[in-house]
Amino acid sequence: MRILVILIRKELKQIFRNKGMLPIIFAMPLIQLLILANAANYEIKNINVAILDYGKNDFIHQLSAQLDNNNYFTVKSIAYEYPSALALLDKGQVDAIIAFENDFTLNAIEDTPQIQVIINTIDGASSGIILSYLSDFMEGYLAGNNTPSPLINTQYTNKFNLKLDYKTVMVPGILVILVSVISVFLTAMNIVREKEIGTIDQLNVSPITKLQFIGGKLIPMLIIALGELMFGVIIGRLIYGIPFMGSPLTVIIFALAYLWVMLSFGLIISSRADTQQQAMLIAYVFLVIFIMFSGLFTSIESMPTWANYTSQAIPVTHFITVMRSVMLKATPLYQLGRELAILLGMGTVMFTIATIGYKKIE
Repeated sequence: MRILVILIRKELKQIFRNKGMLPIIFAMPLIQLLILANAANYEIKNINVAILDYGKNDFIHQLSAQLDNNNYFTVKSIAYEYPSALALLDKGQVDAIIAFENDFTLNAIEDTPQIQVIINTIDGASSGIILSYLSDFMEGYLAGNNTPSPLINTQYTNKFNLKLDYKTVMVPGILVILVSVISVFLTAMNIVREKEIGTIDQLNVSPITKLQFIGGKLIPMLIIALGELMFGVIIGRLIYGIPFMGSPLTVIIFALAYLWVMLSFGLIISSRADTQQQAMLIAYVFLVIFIMFSGLFTSIESMPTWANYTSQAIPVTHFITVMRSVMLKATPLYQLGRELAILLGMGTVMFTIATIGYKKIE
């Protein structure tokens, strides 16, 4: 144990003396939380629309004014001919065209007046959201003008994210990415740096065992990654008001299991790479794959079958699920047994490979 403590102290001193690692430890978490949390936005605002009014209807001008006052829409133009409106869509000056028939009026609601919406669907996801926003606006506007209500009155209640704030969903996932980057990059660069400066040979011929060497490499990274996770949770609470409904102990247990996987993976990269640049490039490639398949930005259920199965083989997927469940839903530990078993299984496999892969001269 004394040897292990000495190795941990040596690693911590070496990490904080390395000017290349310090930006990764301190700057990257702030950048991820303060910038990525605002950039990765599910909401669409400043939607530019054109109104196509064939009959030059005063009522449609009133409706256009209301639409322009909405926080999500900007009426760029009121056109009276279809080619003029279509030209705006072709040039990318507007995202949608709302076309009203000649004699459109709410007083003729029994004749079912027609409204046509033409949307730029290059981005399919955005176009669906734009159509939903427009439908909600029109329903609200018609209801405010005493239009007959539908036969079924639907009511709904939001759970776990009452304000439907995208940051409430994104920040727990970003915290996982933060911890992943820190753990994999630092560990991947660690042994490689020992190779570059020549101290790996001294460690190889020293009386320390292979497990002591690996423990001395992984435990300092574990301490740093846990500290980064706690720091990220505090930032999320103070800046974004992200709730933390569950048990901190549950998060710590899963963080330890998850970091066991990612630190072992970083150690595998480090033992195979010859330079720090090579280690960082390999780590970057795998992290991009992990992030894209993790369900952070897109729903796993909407992925193809093969991608769905691939996502289940990625540890990031399971830790994001746990962080969102614990922070937003207060899910207890016993209900997350499947995710814990998967992470522990992955950790066992990765650590075994890392241990076997490291060649130490005994």
